[in-house]
Amino acid sequence: MIETKTEFRIDRLPKELQKTFQALYARESSDSRVSLKANSVYQGDAAELIKLIEPNSIAVSVWSPPYFVGKEYEKGLTFETWQALLRDVIAAHFA
Repeated sequence: MIETKTEFRIDRLPKELQKTFQALYARESSDSRVSLKANSVYQGDAAELIKLIEPNSIAVSVWSPPYFVGKEYEKGLTFETWQALLRDVIAAHFA
């Protein structure tokens, strides 16, 4: 029989069990950033808001990216900065 070692990850547990496990065993995080409140809806710039989401805490993200068609909020964006914005926001979903 071949033994395989499975990595234990808290984020794979049900949310309530995660909280219990963290309260009992996890060390306090040195990360002092502000996180968005769970079970809430936020409206704003996804590029900024996504930085405030606790990792592994969401199941779905709904956002409407700028389409680079000359809208007021797109002024000042070059095609390259628009592409970089989309790349960064999409990548942050997996960070």
